Order: sequence, then structure tokens, then C-alpha cells
Amino acid sequence: MTARIENLRLALEDLREELRTTGYRRAMLREVASFYGLHPDLLARKFVEQNGAQLERFVAPAVTEEFEEAAAQADAEREARAWSGSADCAVIAYMARAIRALKGI
Repeated sequence: MTARIENLRLALEDLREELRTTGYRRAMLREVASFYGLHPDLLARKFVEQNGAQLERFVAPAVTEEFEEAAAQADAEREARAWSGSADCAVIAYMARAIRALKGI
């Protein structure tokens, strides 16, 4: 792998990490490109090719996964609260007590 390709790979990784941790800043592209000796237009073009989004619109996968996990947890908690007062919950609790009684637990 040539040094230029390796620099491009590292620059793309750094750019993604910067976006994930600090969000988009106008000078970010120029700073990262300069550090790795790349032209900002090349870095921006390769970023879009690799990630399918402009820098300004990029949402890091880790952020998306964290949001989805939090949303799923909130949905589960809402559902649990809804079940706790429902008739179905009372039936399940009654059946569980009946099974324990039959087993002698």
C-alpha cells in the first residue's frame, strides 16, 4: 500500500472520528487534509464515496446505534408500564401463582 493511500485511509478514519466526537466544523476538513498532506476536495470526495453522505450530514453509526438502543429501551419501558396495569398481566400473574401452587413451590 502506498503512503498516499495509507494517508487517505487514516485521514478518512480521523475525519469520521472527529465528526462522531465533536460534530461538524467548517475548518475540520481543511485541518485533517493538511495534516495528512491531502487536498481537501479529494478528501471530501472520498468521504462521500465511502460514507454516502456529505460531512455536514454525516451521522456516525455509533451515534445511530446508541440512539436506536435508547429508543428501544424507552419503548420496552413504556410497554412494561402499560402491561403492569392491564388485565392480561393479572391473568399471567394468576397463572404463574397457580403453576407454582401445583408444583408445590
